[in-house]
Amino acid sequence: MNKLSILHRDFLNSKVKILAPRKALMLPESSTVEETVNFLKQHAIGGVLIGQAVGVEGIFTERDVLKFLATNLTPAALKEPVASLCTKNLVSLKPTASIARLIHTMATGGMRHIPIIDSSSVAIISMRDVLRFIYERITSKIANLESVVIASKLSVDGFFENNVITMPLEKGATAPPETSLQSCLDRMVAGKSGSIVIIDSEMKVSGIFTERDFVRKASLGEVSRTTEISKLM
Repeated sequence: MNKLSILHRDFLNSKVKILAPRKALMLPESSTVEETVNFLKQHAIGGVLIGQAVGVEGIFTERDVLKFLATNLTPAALKEPVASLCTKNLVSLKPTASIARLIHTMATGGMRHIPIIDSSSVAIISMRDVLRFIYERITSKIANLESVVIASKLSVDGFFENNVITMPLEKGATAPPETSLQSCLDRMVAGKSGSIVIIDSEMKVSGIFTERDFVRKASLGEVSRTTEISKLM
Protein backbone atom coordinates (compact mmCIF):
# COMPACT_ATOMS: atom_id res chain seq x y z
CA MET A 1 0.00 0.00 0.00
CA ASN A 2 1.29 3.46 -0.85
CA LYS A 3 2.28 5.24 2.35
CA LEU A 4 0.29 8.29 1.28
CA SER A 5 -2.86 6.40 0.33
CA ILE A 6 -4.24 7.25 3.76
CA LEU A 7 -4.42 10.86 2.53
CA HIS A 8 -5.40 10.20 -1.08
CA ARG A 9 -9.13 10.82 -0.75
CA ASP A 10 -8.61 13.86 1.46
CA PHE A 11 -6.32 15.49 -1.04
CA LEU A 12 -8.65 14.86 -3.96
CA ASN A 13 -11.97 15.71 -2.36
CA SER A 14 -11.46 18.04 0.58
CA LYS A 15 -12.04 21.72 -0.04
CA VAL A 16 -9.89 24.55 1.18
CA LYS A 17 -12.70 25.80 3.39
CA ILE A 18 -12.36 22.82 5.77
CA LEU A 19 -8.99 24.22 6.77
CA ALA A 20 -10.95 27.04 8.42
CA PRO A 21 -9.04 29.86 6.73
CA ARG A 22 -8.56 32.69 9.21
CA LYS A 23 -9.80 36.15 8.38
CA ALA A 24 -7.01 38.01 6.67
CA LEU A 25 -5.44 40.90 8.53
CA MET A 26 -4.84 43.87 6.28
CA LEU A 27 -2.98 47.15 6.28
CA PRO A 28 -3.48 50.15 3.97
CA GLU A 29 -1.00 50.82 1.19
CA SER A 30 0.17 53.94 2.99
CA SER A 31 1.58 51.89 5.88
CA THR A 32 5.33 52.19 6.36
CA VAL A 33 7.78 49.31 6.58
CA GLU A 34 8.25 50.01 10.29
CA GLU A 35 4.50 49.97 10.96
CA THR A 36 4.10 46.74 9.01
CA VAL A 37 6.95 44.94 10.79
CA ASN A 38 5.53 45.99 14.15
CA PHE A 39 2.12 44.72 13.03
CA LEU A 40 3.59 41.30 12.16
CA LYS A 41 5.28 41.15 15.56
CA GLN A 42 2.18 42.25 17.45
CA HIS A 43 -0.06 39.63 15.84
CA ALA A 44 2.60 36.88 15.59
CA ILE A 45 1.82 36.25 11.92
CA GLY A 46 4.01 35.49 8.95
CA GLY A 47 2.36 37.80 6.45
CA VAL A 48 -0.19 40.59 6.08
CA LEU A 49 -2.25 41.61 3.06
CA ILE A 50 -1.77 45.13 1.77
CA GLY A 51 -4.74 47.08 0.44
CA GLN A 52 -8.46 46.88 1.17
CA ALA A 53 -10.96 44.05 1.24
CA VAL A 54 -12.33 45.22 -2.10
CA GLY A 55 -8.88 45.60 -3.62
CA VAL A 56 -5.99 43.53 -2.28
CA GLU A 57 -2.78 44.98 -3.71
CA GLY A 58 -0.24 42.52 -2.37
CA ILE A 59 1.24 40.71 0.61
CA PHE A 60 4.19 41.56 2.84
CA THR A 61 5.78 38.59 4.62
CA GLU A 62 8.61 37.76 6.98
CA ARG A 63 10.67 36.81 3.92
CA ASP A 64 10.15 40.32 2.52
CA VAL A 65 11.27 41.80 5.84
CA LEU A 66 14.46 39.76 5.73
CA LYS A 67 15.28 40.59 2.10
CA PHE A 68 14.67 44.32 2.51
CA LEU A 69 16.01 45.09 5.97
CA ALA A 70 19.07 42.86 5.74
CA THR A 71 20.72 45.59 3.68
CA ASN A 72 18.48 48.63 4.17
CA LEU A 73 18.18 49.24 7.90
CA THR A 74 18.13 53.02 7.88
CA PRO A 75 15.60 55.50 9.29
CA ALA A 76 14.64 56.46 5.74
CA ALA A 77 14.11 52.84 4.68
CA LEU A 78 11.83 52.17 7.64
CA LYS A 79 9.59 55.05 6.55
CA GLU A 80 9.14 53.76 3.01
CA PRO A 81 5.57 52.77 2.05
CA VAL A 82 5.21 49.02 2.22
CA ALA A 83 3.13 49.06 -0.98
CA SER A 84 6.32 49.61 -2.98
CA LEU A 85 7.96 46.50 -1.48
CA CYS A 86 5.17 43.94 -1.10
CA THR A 87 4.66 41.01 -3.43
CA LYS A 88 2.01 41.93 -5.98
CA ASN A 89 0.01 40.09 -8.65
CA LEU A 90 -1.19 37.70 -5.97
CA VAL A 91 -2.58 34.30 -6.84
CA SER A 92 -5.76 33.64 -4.86
CA LEU A 93 -8.15 30.72 -4.55
CA LYS A 94 -11.82 30.31 -3.72
CA PRO A 95 -12.97 28.40 -0.61
CA THR A 96 -14.29 25.66 -2.91
CA ALA A 97 -10.84 24.92 -4.39
CA SER A 98 -9.38 21.55 -3.45
CA ILE A 99 -6.52 21.14 -1.01
CA ALA A 100 -4.61 19.39 -3.78
CA ARG A 101 -4.86 22.54 -5.90
CA LEU A 102 -3.81 24.67 -2.93
CA ILE A 103 -0.66 22.61 -2.37
CA HIS A 104 0.12 22.57 -6.09
CA THR A 105 -0.25 26.36 -6.27
CA MET A 106 2.01 26.86 -3.27
CA ALA A 107 4.65 24.46 -4.56
CA THR A 108 4.81 25.73 -8.13
CA GLY A 109 4.65 29.39 -7.12
CA GLY A 110 7.03 29.20 -4.17
CA MET A 111 4.36 30.63 -1.86
CA ARG A 112 3.75 30.05 1.84
CA HIS A 113 0.59 32.18 2.10
CA ILE A 114 -2.39 32.28 -0.27
CA PRO A 115 -5.44 34.55 0.01
CA ILE A 116 -8.79 32.77 -0.04
CA ILE A 117 -11.32 35.15 -1.57
CA ASP A 118 -15.03 34.92 -2.23
CA SER A 119 -17.72 37.53 -2.80
CA SER A 120 -18.06 38.44 0.86
CA SER A 121 -14.75 37.80 2.61
CA VAL A 122 -10.98 37.69 2.35
CA ALA A 123 -9.15 34.98 4.31
CA ILE A 124 -5.65 33.56 4.19
CA ILE A 125 -4.09 30.10 4.46
CA SER A 126 -0.47 29.33 5.24
CA MET A 127 1.66 26.26 4.64
CA ARG A 128 1.53 25.72 8.40
CA ASP A 129 -2.26 25.31 8.14
CA VAL A 130 -1.79 22.66 5.46
CA LEU A 131 0.77 20.73 7.51
CA ARG A 132 -1.54 20.81 10.53
CA PHE A 133 -4.34 19.42 8.37
CA ILE A 134 -2.16 16.57 7.10
CA TYR A 135 -1.04 15.68 10.62
CA GLU A 136 -4.59 15.70 11.97
CA ARG A 137 -5.84 13.51 9.12
CA ILE A 138 -3.10 10.93 9.67
CA THR A 139 -3.63 10.77 13.44
CA SER A 140 -7.40 10.54 12.92
CA LYS A 141 -7.00 7.62 10.52
CA ILE A 142 -4.71 5.81 12.97
CA ALA A 143 -7.23 6.31 15.80
CA ASN A 144 -10.00 4.86 13.62
CA LEU A 145 -7.89 1.76 13.06
CA GLU A 146 -7.62 1.12 16.78
CA SER A 147 -7.60 -2.68 16.55
CA VAL A 148 -4.82 -2.63 13.99
CA VAL A 149 -2.84 -0.17 16.06
CA ILE A 150 -3.17 -2.29 19.19
CA ALA A 151 -2.34 -5.50 17.37
CA SER A 152 0.83 -4.04 15.91
CA LYS A 153 1.65 -2.01 19.04
CA LEU A 154 1.80 1.03 16.79
CA SER A 155 1.43 4.43 18.38
CA VAL A 156 0.89 7.68 16.55
CA ASP A 157 4.49 8.64 17.24
CA GLY A 158 5.59 5.21 16.08
CA PHE A 159 3.73 5.67 12.82
CA PHE A 160 5.59 8.86 12.01
CA GLU A 161 8.93 7.43 13.11
CA ASN A 162 8.52 4.39 10.89
CA ASN A 163 6.88 6.00 7.87
CA VAL A 164 9.24 8.80 7.04
CA ILE A 165 9.27 9.50 3.33
CA THR A 166 12.74 10.05 1.95
CA MET A 167 13.04 13.30 0.09
CA PRO A 168 15.98 15.12 -1.45
CA LEU A 169 17.55 17.61 0.93
CA GLU A 170 19.33 20.76 -0.08
CA LYS A 171 22.30 22.02 1.89
CA GLY A 172 21.02 24.67 4.25
CA ALA A 173 22.67 27.82 5.55
CA THR A 174 24.88 27.22 8.59
CA ALA A 175 27.06 29.36 10.85
CA PRO A 176 29.08 29.04 14.06
CA PRO A 177 27.64 30.61 17.25
CA GLU A 178 30.01 33.59 17.17
CA THR A 179 28.86 34.71 13.70
CA SER A 180 27.39 38.21 13.61
CA LEU A 181 23.73 38.83 12.95
CA GLN A 182 24.56 40.71 9.74
CA SER A 183 26.66 37.84 8.39
CA CYS A 184 23.84 35.38 9.12
CA LEU A 185 21.31 37.61 7.36
CA ASP A 186 23.59 37.85 4.33
CA ARG A 187 23.86 34.04 4.17
CA MET A 188 20.11 33.58 4.51
CA VAL A 189 19.37 36.07 1.74
CA ALA A 190 22.04 34.65 -0.57
CA GLY A 191 20.78 31.12 -0.01
CA LYS A 192 17.11 32.10 -0.22
CA SER A 193 16.68 30.36 3.10
CA GLY A 194 14.16 31.11 5.82
CA SER A 195 16.54 29.98 8.56
CA ILE A 196 20.15 29.36 9.44
CA VAL A 197 21.37 26.45 11.55
CA ILE A 198 23.94 27.28 14.22
CA ILE A 199 26.63 24.61 14.54
CA ASP A 200 29.35 24.68 17.20
CA SER A 201 33.02 23.68 16.92
CA GLU A 202 32.14 20.04 17.64
CA MET A 203 29.70 20.05 14.69
CA LYS A 204 26.71 19.86 17.02
CA VAL A 205 23.57 21.83 16.33
CA SER A 206 23.19 24.46 19.03
CA GLY A 207 20.15 26.23 17.63
CA ILE A 208 18.38 27.75 14.67
CA PHE A 209 17.72 31.37 13.74
CA THR A 210 14.67 32.00 11.55
CA GLU A 211 12.96 34.81 9.68
CA ARG A 212 10.49 35.04 12.53
CA ASP A 213 13.31 35.46 15.05
CA PHE A 214 14.59 38.32 12.93
CA VAL A 215 11.18 39.98 12.78
CA ARG A 216 10.64 39.60 16.53
CA LYS A 217 14.08 40.47 17.86
CA ALA A 218 16.24 42.37 15.47
CA SER A 219 14.46 43.76 12.43
CA LEU A 220 14.11 47.40 13.56
CA GLY A 221 17.58 47.93 14.95
CA GLU A 222 16.70 46.81 18.46
CA VAL A 223 20.04 44.99 18.59
CA SER A 224 23.34 45.64 16.89
CA ARG A 225 24.07 43.95 13.59
CA THR A 226 27.41 42.89 15.09
CA THR A 227 25.71 40.92 17.89
CA GLU A 228 26.67 37.25 17.97
CA ILE A 229 23.82 35.13 16.61
CA SER A 230 24.00 32.77 19.62
CA LYS A 231 22.68 35.62 21.79
CA LEU A 232 19.55 36.02 19.68
CA MET A 233 18.23 32.47 19.59
